[in-house]
Amino acid sequence: MIDTIRISNVDFELDLAKLEKAEAKEGYSFGAKPSILTASEVLEGSKNLSLIFIDKHGTPCYGKTAHFNAPKYKVDIYNGRIVIQFSSPKIATGSNYYTSTKAEYEQSLHKVEKDLKEHGILTSLPSSNLSRLDLTTTENMDHKFSTYMPVLSMLSGTRAKNKRQYQAQTMQWDNSQYQVCCYDKIAEILSYEPAANIRQYPQNSFRTELRLMNSKKIKTTLGISTAKEVYKNYDEIKGYRSQLLHEYVFKMQPEDFDDMLTGSIENMVKAYASTGKRNWFSYLKNDYGLYQLMKYTEIEDLVSIYKTELVKRGTHTAESIRVQGIRMRKSIEKQAATLMEGLTVKNIPYRELYLEIYKKFVA
Repeated sequence: MIDTIRISNVDFELDLAKLEKAEAKEGYSFGAKPSILTASEVLEGSKNLSLIFIDKHGTPCYGKTAHFNAPKYKVDIYNGRIVIQFSSPKIATGSNYYTSTKAEYEQSLHKVEKDLKEHGILTSLPSSNLSRLDLTTTENMDHKFSTYMPVLSMLSGTRAKNKRQYQAQTMQWDNSQYQVCCYDKIAEILSYEPAANIRQYPQNSFRTELRLMNSKKIKTTLGISTAKEVYKNYDEIKGYRSQLLHEYVFKMQPEDFDDMLTGSIENMVKAYASTGKRNWFSYLKNDYGLYQLMKYTEIEDLVSIYKTELVKRGTHTAESIRVQGIRMRKSIEKQAATLMEGLTVKNIPYRELYLEIYKKFVA
């Protein structure tokens, strides 16, 4: 459930000599960014710098911010506080395909705290304040991730300012308070490690991440403030994750999504039927394309709507409507059999794709 966590603390102690010595190790680095000077200070050659911190031996460190990067976590120091960010499962198990269990989350806090101490940073991670928390889950789906992208593209996140699509592997809804991101986990792994052993993971790995992006959002949403409270309230937070995904993005019940799609097709059929043209249904097929229709509904639904319109118009006998319905079904089935070959979505109704997403991530 837990992946990335960012925490901060104003209670910390630093050993500058140890921090600088750590740079000799592979993957570790320490440095300070200079303060931003005004134009007049630059012209005058001013070298005044802000004091970032004074270490345990009284040695000062000047600049705007300082950072300490390790192979699996990063640290920023500014405005009298220390900020630490890391992936809990990567710390605990070496990979974040599977997110941290309750025990692994606690282990990750202790491992990072121990490594920080070894390299000159002394602080308490459990008592540190949360400023970001990612609640994630990965499910093995019936189809590859790109198959679900058209469905995800139709959803609008509640209070989300942006909805972005990155190629065929990622969809994200976000604002300054939270992010909901759905993506192909295998594609993400290969983007960082092209030679990674992905055979150990299900190939249709669908990842959903709920990212709470600041301390206020975490407090108002989960009712917690510190890293240790995540451990104490782990089971309750797990329930909140599904609830929030429903509230932010997957807010339609499966039956409501089904009604939306069916209603959309029905409206198109009604519009063409009302033109009074003899071959109005043929115009509908030609204008919108059978493939587009098949993405939204099923053959039986199209035939049913067609027959309903014939009944309403009162120009056909019951037997005529029955025969025309049979002919229409055969015509569509014949054309669809060729048209859908090789296409990504094939003949999978959108309603089935949304139902699978909803059951695995929300219900």
